[in-house]
Amino acid sequence: MNEIILDEFTFLVVETDIKGVITFTNDSFCKLTGYALDDLIGQLHSLIRHADVPKTVFQ
Repeated sequence: MNEIILDEFTFLVVETDIKGVITFTNDSFCKLTGYALDDLIGQLHSLIRHADVPKTVFQ
């Protein structure tokens, strides 16, 4: 597993529309997840949800 060290002032931002489609994310989030911005925009948030997180968290 790779580790990424974030300083205490790093904010991870992901915005979705009402249907859960990613409409924005910041560079810090892309760096942490390893996804390119173009790979995230337009995708459902479930793309980045860990399998152990219950679906009800995102309702």
